[in-house]
Amino acid sequence: AYDWQFAELVCEKLKIFHDVTLIFYGRDFPIANLLFRLICEIKLSLQSWLNSDIDVIRDMAFRMIEKFDKYWSEMNRLLTIASILDPRNKMDYVNFYFNEIYKGEASREIKRVSLLCMIFWLSM
Repeated sequence: AYDWQFAELVCEKLKIFHDVTLIFYGRDFPIANLLFRLICEIKLSLQSWLNSDIDVIRDMAFRMIEKFDKYWSEMNRLLTIASILDPRNKMDYVNFYFNEIYKGEASREIKRVSLLCMIFWLSM
């Protein structure tokens, strides 16, 4: 019985990856501003798994976060700028998600992205 409960828990945790994959591959082309929000939701989910009472879930989350962060730093900037350029989002998603993800470091990360946006605009 425990094995099935554990399997259900793992499936529940991994559902976000399934959902994001369906959204990403269900389109003719990926939409960068949508991806920013989805990637942020994955990051927040992984961070929340670190608080699990189950060692295997915490260990899995730790390993996944290590791999996620390796690619996040590069993708983050591009997807963040795409989200900002969407007139429906502007800085709203960036402010919300960066405060959730980076906590006390959010303002530093937001300033970094703002600087990148200025550089982008000046280069046009």
